[in-house]
Amino acid sequence: MTSEILVRRYDKAFSLWDSNGKGYIEEADFKRLLNQFLAMFGESPTSERGADVARQWDDHWQALLATVDHEADGRISRQEWREGMARLAGDEVSRNRVLTSVATAVFRLMDTDGDDKVGPAEWRSFQEGIGNRGAAEASFRQMDTNHNGYLTVQELVNAAHEYFTSPDPHARGGWLFGDV
Repeated sequence: MTSEILVRRYDKAFSLWDSNGKGYIEEADFKRLLNQFLAMFGESPTSERGADVARQWDDHWQALLATVDHEADGRISRQEWREGMARLAGDEVSRNRVLTSVATAVFRLMDTDGDDKVGPAEWRSFQEGIGNRGAAEASFRQMDTNHNGYLTVQELVNAAHEYFTSPDPHARGGWLFGDV
């Protein structure tokens, strides 16, 4: 049985991915969210970096469909999402395939100066873009596991994995999309 905190996290992420609010995650939702993230960080989808992020984003979508879309109808219901995310918690190979690409893509977008670090201002832009303006500073402090003042791609990947797998309500990764 999935813990209440994980269900709340799954639902928060589902609501972000279901960008049109129709109750399903479809490819159009995914493309809309990608374009929103590209615009949020001033990146063109045709730039080298934008195209690379789009490829990783597509990899994430294909991995999600293969792992979570059990009805094989090209869309993911909230129930499929919850069940699929719960299964990912116990399947490291699938979890890596589904989460690592999207976490890396989002990191590359946030890293606007290309220094392989995401500082507080870059993190704040991401948090504001997903509707967590008030939680940006607190979430950054939680996510910066070694307290060096910036996030690395590995810290973000680890946080994404923890967000979807740890039933600990105080887990650092639980702050990925703000407090739930």
